[in-house]
Amino acid sequence: MKLQAKEMSKYQIHKNIMTRFIVFNPVEYRWYPSMRVELYGCKRNDVASNDISTIIGTNIEYDTVWIPSQSPVIIDRHISIRPLATLTIQAGVSVIFTSSDAGIDVYGTLKVNGIEAVETIFTSSFPVTSKKEQWKGISHQPGGNISLWYAVVRQANIGIQGDSIGIHLGHSNIYSCNTGIQLSGGTTSNATSEHEISVSTFTILHTRSVHNTYGIRLHGSVQRPHIYIDHAGFSFNNKHGLVIANWNDASSTDTVLHLYNSKLNDNSESGLLSSISYTKLLLSLVIQNSCFSRNGENGLYLFSSYYEPTAIFDISYSDFEENGYNGVEYKYRCWYCDLNLNNSLRHNHFTHNKRFQIVLSLTNHDDKPVIMNFVLANNTIEKHSYNERYAVSIGANRLIECLKSLIILFYDLHGGFEINSDSDSSVQVNMKNNIFENIYGEKCPSSIFQTQD
Repeated sequence: MKLQAKEMSKYQIHKNIMTRFIVFNPVEYRWYPSMRVELYGCKRNDVASNDISTIIGTNIEYDTVWIPSQSPVIIDRHISIRPLATLTIQAGVSVIFTSSDAGIDVYGTLKVNGIEAVETIFTSSFPVTSKKEQWKGISHQPGGNISLWYAVVRQANIGIQGDSIGIHLGHSNIYSCNTGIQLSGGTTSNATSEHEISVSTFTILHTRSVHNTYGIRLHGSVQRPHIYIDHAGFSFNNKHGLVIANWNDASSTDTVLHLYNSKLNDNSESGLLSSISYTKLLLSLVIQNSCFSRNGENGLYLFSSYYEPTAIFDISYSDFEENGYNGVEYKYRCWYCDLNLNNSLRHNHFTHNKRFQIVLSLTNHDDKPVIMNFVLANNTIEKHSYNERYAVSIGANRLIECLKSLIILFYDLHGGFEINSDSDSSVQVNMKNNIFENIYGEKCPSSIFQTQD
């Protein structure tokens, strides 16, 4: 509902509600001011207790269960779940951190057993829930295991962080953090199809990380490169939705990200970003049935400088819509290039991205031959925005580039292909069964394909 300044919204509650406290939380969406009213109370059948809270001031040394009658659980310092100990938190428990130094280190096991509509909450005592960095967060430590099911984590510096082999998030919401989720390391599983992957393999499943500075930052490891995410949302973050970066400062990292059925929308900068300079990070992306829409910059942006371009992607059945810059931008400058790469965009939909729909730009600064293979197949590219821009822009400098364009519908665009290559490059284009309609308002061959040498 959008209201003018003098208008009023009224909601009548017909039953009496008993609550511990009420919070009026001023928020905004797309520059429209609004107010969220939050009620904190107990379930109707809970028995009143003389103890209004449970205060935790020591580490968890042995198996412990927190139940709703102990809620809220107050933590005013940094505590640890020790090795061999398991902390189980039942549905409906609120864990409240009262200090910016407070948090939980998990050397043992943390199990959160929330249920739908009765979530377990980790939050700050600061009542305005949009306020970030009010406590440390939950940190996975060597040997630990974290399982959060139907949980809410908010107002932390980093909501959940650690080695993803010991972290499993399901049906949870992380918001109002500096970084919602931060992962290093993955698994050894190399399943290539979503249907071959067991539920236990997914690190993140049906989970949203929204309204943070960064939705999620991650990288794999050389021994365990695979990270699996399904039905996730990384949207409305102040910077990027998903960032692939060597945040743990490992000597070298390999990351194979499997991203399925997810939404990376409405982030202030890019939906997915990998920007690497002077670092070796082997990156492979397998993305299916996902949406990158209305991000302030790019839907998906891959950039690397100095070392060889080691990103390989296979992106299919996904939407790239209304992004402020480009739908997909793949940009590399390398000084040590000695490999062949194969990349593909298949069965995707690109529309109304404001600069280009697809940008492929590669520069080789040494004398070794580099072959880059791109396959654009069965994509739909339509409704371009800028008069002087082309739907697909390809730039090549000192390399051999092979492009296959198969069965693509180009519709209602200002231009089709633009290829810029210097005298030291070779761009081989294989175009079959493409359809160009309504280019510059009519079927105009000169606007479909332009090359510059």
